[in-house]
Amino acid sequence: MQQSIEKYYTVEKKDISYLKFIIESYEGIAFITTLDKEKSIIKVTIPKDLEDEADKLLNALQKEIILKPTKL
Repeated sequence: MQQSIEKYYTVEKKDISYLKFIIESYEGIAFITTLDKEKSIIKVTIPKDLEDEADKLLNALQKEIILKPTKL
C-alpha cells in the first residue's frame, strides 16, 4: 500500500474551486478535500513518492493565491 502525506491549508473561499481544478489537472499528484467551508480549510493528500513535485506545484500556486499552511 502506498503511503501518503497530508498537508492542511487555509485558502480564500473563492480559490477552492480553482485550486482543485489546477491540482486535479496534474492527475494523481495530489487530492484536495475541503474540511471546513466556513473557515476555508483544505486537506491536500499527496502520494509519498510525488511529494517533491506536489510541493513545487503548491509553491507555484502560492504566487497566485493565498495558500497558508495550517494545523488542525
